[in-house]
Amino acid sequence: MRERRTKGTALSREVVERVDRLLTEADHVLITAGAGMSVDAGFDYTDERQFGRRYPRMAERGPRCRYHVFGYPWPSEAVQWGHLARHLQELRFQPPPNPTPYLQLCALTAHRDRFVLTSNADDLFERSGFDPSRIWTRQGSYSRLQCLARCHDDATWPAEQWVRAALPCVDLATEELVDATLVPRCPRCGGRAMLNVRGGDWFIDKPYQPQAHRLRAWLDQAASGRLLVLDVGSGFNTPPVVRWPAEEIAHRHADAHLVRVNRDHPAVPAELGARALSLACAGAPLWAALTERAAVAA
Repeated sequence: MRERRTKGTALSREVVERVDRLLTEADHVLITAGAGMSVDAGFDYTDERQFGRRYPRMAERGPRCRYHVFGYPWPSEAVQWGHLARHLQELRFQPPPNPTPYLQLCALTAHRDRFVLTSNADDLFERSGFDPSRIWTRQGSYSRLQCLARCHDDATWPAEQWVRAALPCVDLATEELVDATLVPRCPRCGGRAMLNVRGGDWFIDKPYQPQAHRLRAWLDQAASGRLLVLDVGSGFNTPPVVRWPAEEIAHRHADAHLVRVNRDHPAVPAELGARALSLACAGAPLWAALTERAAVAA
């Protein structure tokens, strides 16, 4: 798909009515979601002020926001796992600051056969009521740790028990893990551990392969009906993961519509013509407007 529109439509009553009609008419709904959904929930990975308030010592070491931590050369395992214990507790094992957008989107699409493809590792779709067997988290999940040496394809394990044990042993003044025995190790080989999220060729994706196979099968079944692709908050940090697949799926399906909801990057392929709607806004106000419309109609 070569040409792309450069502007998106502002949120208006007419736009809300059109999206509502597309949702009503759809037999199948594919939600493709990027970091913008996490932002709506209160987790902005580029927010330096938010990061500095929660991790002031870490900000002094160099990283100024959550994105800067990816690829950060940790000065010690105590610093690394002291930060990651709190990072996982914040982003995965406690409620988000604003769960409403996810809950509203879940309710708005509950009446349709749906699947979720997301680059987000916070599992907020599953935690908000979406069927976990129909969520493909292509970049991994904060709910798991893995062997950094990739000693085995099954060398991943749940992170929650470790997080609960490690948190009381994090010195909040230094933000370091003070008990070296709590530094996680691979239970198979005893080697170094890492979050089970894509960050290099060491990433183990086996836990997420079943959902990938289910999505392919689901798309084959959805080919016989009207498909709505709701692409929300997917930008250009990793466009091959969510953004471009959303466009390709809509392009291949003769009876599909693509609704892209993106405040900063709302452009859609020109080749889709009237089958694509570009909205230059975040998802939260759209879900709120659709929810209000549904309440009035009821």
